[in-house]
Amino acid sequence: MSLNQNQISIATWYNRYPEIFSELTKIINNPNKILSFGCSTGVECNTLSDLYYSKSKIIGLDINKEVISKNKKIIKTKILNIMIIYQI
Repeated sequence: MSLNQNQISIATWYNRYPEIFSELTKIINNPNKILSFGCSTGVECNTLSDLYYSKSKIIGLDINKEVISKNKKIIKTKILNIMIIYQI
């Protein structure tokens, strides 16, 4: 099976949208769950958990299993409120 990729780079970094996330916390205080589609390495999930929504369950979803496996922080420490899923 061949997957078409629209995005050619998986580049992401910790807290890359601080203004957006800060404003979001003013609108949505403490959601039970957050779903991050196309979470890539899961760094955005780490950011949300560490800085903005530590009490929310964060679910990251991506179709590329290789990029998900690059997030060593989630794999090694097994952060309890983050779950990363590989799905096609």
